[in-house]
Amino acid sequence: MLKRAIAAPFKSFNKDSMKKTDFTFFFAYDKRWISGEQANALLKIGLKQNLLREEGGMVSPTFDIAEIEIPTGYKPPADIFETRKATAYEELIQDIARITDRETDAV
Repeated sequence: MLKRAIAAPFKSFNKDSMKKTDFTFFFAYDKRWISGEQANALLKIGLKQNLLREEGGMVSPTFDIAEIEIPTGYKPPADIFETRKATAYEELIQDIARITDRETDAV
């Protein structure tokens, strides 16, 4: 669910990376799916959960967006901002993935 929302702007613009401002603009102003504040929150959640990486003011997904389908008429669900607390094991895997620059599935 979160991967689909994060993949949406990259697939829409057909880009592998984009400015953080372009990411939030897509959600808040281009599609008008969520507010600017919520778009910033989504960006932070993506970074925290290692679904996005940031380099030099640019963000890019850490997963293959080609594997994600964005259905016609898609709009992120309201519960997208509800995050559960990761277990100690999940946090460890996320830290290892971030440090080794790998996806969590590959750790």
